[in-house]
Amino acid sequence: MGHLRNLSQSYLSFLMHSEMFAIPTKGVVEIVESNSILKVPQTPHFMSGIIYFRGKIVPVVDIAEKLNLGKTERKTNMTIIIIEKQINEHLELIGFLVDKAKGVHEIRETEFEKVPVHSGEMDIKLFKGIKRIKGQFVFVLDNEKIFSLETLMKGFK
Repeated sequence: MGHLRNLSQSYLSFLMHSEMFAIPTKGVVEIVESNSILKVPQTPHFMSGIIYFRGKIVPVVDIAEKLNLGKTERKTNMTIIIIEKQINEHLELIGFLVDKAKGVHEIRETEFEKVPVHSGEMDIKLFKGIKRIKGQFVFVLDNEKIFSLETLMKGFK
Protein backbone atom coordinates (compact mmCIF):
# COMPACT_ATOMS: atom_id res chain seq x y z
CA MET A 1 0.00 0.00 0.00
CA GLY A 2 2.95 2.34 0.66
CA HIS A 3 3.81 2.51 -3.06
CA LEU A 4 0.45 4.21 -3.73
CA ARG A 5 1.57 7.17 -1.62
CA ASN A 6 4.41 7.74 -4.13
CA LEU A 7 2.00 8.22 -7.04
CA SER A 8 1.38 11.85 -7.83
CA GLN A 9 -2.11 13.26 -7.82
CA SER A 10 -3.45 16.45 -9.39
CA TYR A 11 -4.45 19.28 -7.06
CA LEU A 12 -6.30 22.49 -7.87
CA SER A 13 -4.82 25.48 -6.06
CA PHE A 14 -6.77 28.59 -5.10
CA LEU A 15 -6.48 31.72 -2.98
CA MET A 16 -8.55 32.46 0.11
CA HIS A 17 -7.74 35.48 2.28
CA SER A 18 -4.24 35.81 0.78
CA GLU A 19 -3.42 32.18 1.64
CA MET A 20 -2.95 29.43 -0.93
CA PHE A 21 -4.97 26.22 -0.60
CA ALA A 22 -5.43 23.13 -2.76
CA ILE A 23 -7.85 20.24 -3.16
CA PRO A 24 -7.58 17.07 -5.24
CA THR A 25 -8.92 17.64 -8.75
CA LYS A 26 -10.78 14.34 -8.55
CA GLY A 27 -14.38 15.34 -8.00
CA VAL A 28 -13.98 18.92 -9.23
CA VAL A 29 -16.80 19.53 -11.69
CA GLU A 30 -16.29 23.15 -12.70
CA ILE A 31 -15.10 26.57 -11.62
CA VAL A 32 -17.86 29.14 -12.09
CA GLU A 33 -18.37 32.85 -11.58
CA SER A 34 -21.63 33.85 -9.92
CA ASN A 35 -23.10 37.05 -8.59
CA SER A 36 -26.38 35.53 -7.46
CA ILE A 37 -25.92 33.49 -4.30
CA LEU A 38 -29.24 33.29 -2.50
CA LYS A 39 -28.86 33.32 1.30
CA VAL A 40 -30.96 30.63 2.99
CA PRO A 41 -32.41 31.38 6.44
CA GLN A 42 -31.61 29.15 9.43
CA THR A 43 -28.30 27.86 8.02
CA PRO A 44 -24.86 27.85 9.69
CA HIS A 45 -22.69 30.97 9.43
CA PHE A 46 -20.35 29.30 6.91
CA MET A 47 -23.19 28.48 4.48
CA SER A 48 -23.14 31.29 1.93
CA GLY A 49 -26.37 30.18 0.31
CA ILE A 50 -27.41 28.39 -2.86
CA ILE A 51 -26.92 28.81 -6.59
CA TYR A 52 -28.59 27.32 -9.63
CA PHE A 53 -26.08 25.21 -11.58
CA ARG A 54 -26.92 22.99 -14.57
CA GLY A 55 -30.54 22.72 -13.55
CA LYS A 56 -29.80 21.90 -9.92
CA ILE A 57 -29.81 23.84 -6.67
CA VAL A 58 -26.29 23.68 -5.20
CA PRO A 59 -25.34 24.73 -1.66
CA VAL A 60 -22.37 27.11 -1.46
CA VAL A 61 -20.03 26.94 1.53
CA ASP A 62 -17.66 29.67 2.69
CA ILE A 63 -14.70 27.41 3.47
CA ALA A 64 -12.64 30.39 4.66
CA GLU A 65 -15.20 31.04 7.37
CA LYS A 66 -15.42 27.32 8.18
CA LEU A 67 -11.62 27.41 8.70
CA ASN A 68 -11.89 30.52 10.92
CA LEU A 69 -10.13 32.74 8.38
CA GLY A 70 -13.03 35.18 8.25
CA LYS A 71 -15.97 35.70 5.94
CA THR A 72 -15.29 35.81 2.19
CA GLU A 73 -16.08 39.26 0.85
CA ARG A 74 -19.22 39.40 -1.30
CA LYS A 75 -18.44 40.94 -4.66
CA THR A 76 -19.64 40.90 -8.24
CA ASN A 77 -18.77 37.61 -9.94
CA MET A 78 -17.59 35.51 -7.02
CA THR A 79 -15.51 32.43 -7.87
CA ILE A 80 -17.10 29.14 -6.84
CA ILE A 81 -15.51 25.72 -7.20
CA ILE A 82 -18.17 23.07 -7.74
CA ILE A 83 -17.30 19.55 -6.59
CA GLU A 84 -19.16 16.26 -6.68
CA LYS A 85 -19.19 14.48 -3.32
CA GLN A 86 -20.65 11.19 -2.13
CA ILE A 87 -22.96 11.96 0.80
CA ASN A 88 -24.72 8.92 2.20
CA GLU A 89 -25.67 6.98 -0.94
CA HIS A 90 -26.03 9.97 -3.26
CA LEU A 91 -23.62 11.99 -5.36
CA GLU A 92 -24.21 15.61 -4.42
CA LEU A 93 -22.87 18.85 -5.83
CA ILE A 94 -21.35 21.32 -3.37
CA GLY A 95 -19.88 24.71 -4.20
CA PHE A 96 -17.38 26.66 -2.18
CA LEU A 97 -16.22 30.25 -2.42
CA VAL A 98 -12.62 31.14 -3.21
CA ASP A 99 -10.96 34.45 -4.00
CA LYS A 100 -9.29 33.10 -7.13
CA ALA A 101 -8.51 29.73 -8.74
CA LYS A 102 -4.77 29.51 -9.48
CA GLY A 103 -3.74 26.30 -11.22
CA VAL A 104 -3.26 22.54 -11.20
CA HIS A 105 -0.21 20.88 -9.63
CA GLU A 106 1.02 17.29 -9.49
CA ILE A 107 1.90 16.39 -5.88
CA ARG A 108 2.90 13.14 -4.20
CA GLU A 109 1.31 12.49 -0.83
CA THR A 110 4.78 11.75 0.56
CA GLU A 111 5.71 15.40 -0.13
CA PHE A 112 3.21 16.77 2.39
CA GLU A 113 4.44 18.29 5.63
CA LYS A 114 2.17 18.09 8.67
CA VAL A 115 0.09 21.13 9.54
CA PRO A 116 1.46 22.54 12.82
CA VAL A 117 -0.72 21.68 15.80
CA HIS A 118 -0.63 25.33 16.92
CA SER A 119 -2.29 26.62 13.71
CA GLY A 120 -4.68 28.94 15.51
CA GLU A 121 -8.32 28.00 15.43
CA MET A 122 -8.07 25.90 12.25
CA ASP A 123 -9.15 22.28 12.62
CA ILE A 124 -5.97 20.52 11.45
CA LYS A 125 -7.89 17.26 10.85
CA LEU A 126 -9.37 18.94 7.75
CA PHE A 127 -5.94 19.08 6.07
CA LYS A 128 -3.84 16.48 4.28
CA GLY A 129 -0.79 18.64 4.89
CA ILE A 130 1.26 21.58 3.65
CA LYS A 131 3.34 21.67 0.49
CA ARG A 132 5.68 24.37 -0.73
CA ILE A 133 5.02 25.22 -4.39
CA LYS A 134 7.04 27.87 -6.21
CA GLY A 135 8.22 29.29 -2.89
CA GLN A 136 4.73 29.59 -1.40
CA PHE A 137 3.13 27.42 1.27
CA VAL A 138 -0.01 25.65 0.09
CA PHE A 139 -2.46 24.17 2.61
CA VAL A 140 -3.83 20.95 1.10
CA LEU A 141 -7.40 20.28 2.22
CA ASP A 142 -8.82 16.81 2.74
CA ASN A 143 -11.97 16.69 0.57
CA GLU A 144 -13.31 13.68 2.40
CA LYS A 145 -13.21 15.43 5.77
CA ILE A 146 -13.95 19.08 4.98
CA PHE A 147 -17.00 18.23 2.86
CA SER A 148 -18.22 15.33 5.00
CA LEU A 149 -21.81 15.44 6.21
CA GLU A 150 -20.53 15.47 9.80
CA THR A 151 -18.31 18.53 9.20
CA LEU A 152 -21.00 20.40 7.28
CA MET A 153 -23.62 19.69 9.94
CA LYS A 154 -21.43 20.97 12.83
CA GLY A 155 -22.73 24.50 12.34
CA PHE A 156 -26.38 23.58 12.90
CA LYS A 157 -27.74 24.10 16.39
